[in-house]
Amino acid sequence: MRGWSRDTADPGRHAHGGDGGGGLHRRVLATIHGPSRRRPPIADIIALEGTEAQAPYLADGEVTPAEREAAFLAMVACMKERGVEVTDYELQPRGGESIFVTSDLPEEAEDRVVRECRQEYYLAVAAVYARQHGPTAEEEAREAKRIAECMRERGVDVPDGLTFLEMNDIDPFQAGMCYEAIRDR
Repeated sequence: MRGWSRDTADPGRHAHGGDGGGGLHRRVLATIHGPSRRRPPIADIIALEGTEAQAPYLADGEVTPAEREAAFLAMVACMKERGVEVTDYELQPRGGESIFVTSDLPEEAEDRVVRECRQEYYLAVAAVYARQHGPTAEEEAREAKRIAECMRERGVDVPDGLTFLEMNDIDPFQAGMCYEAIRDR
């Protein structure tokens, strides 16, 4: 899983939002469960990434949409307690989510809050849910090829055969925009 962010004031600019100095800013954070070569067994995901806070949702090895949303809302509550307000969100049916946040924290502090709350309350639940409800390995490979084509059309040099996560490392904004574009087709 990998995230990308985009400054809501200037959707065409890849940014990490805000003024970097602690002034009020809004960000769009989208975590996309895109294609990856490595698909660890669900038991490994739970053992390696599961936390006590996520245990009730992972106990039977399956994550329902309601359990996923409950874990997500626990993450949102953690973020709010630490000064990052989620103003809107979308949980995508096959895995992945978009969250809109606002904060007066410096960018690094905001990123740390999001990362820590996600790890504690949501990461393993999201990974298991995406594995159970997300695309197959074959669908992921087709999706990655379409994302690469889209990124090339947008002027990004993307070699053949990369996973979504690898393309996301090259240009997170364009990878996210292309993911959304192919999803909407």
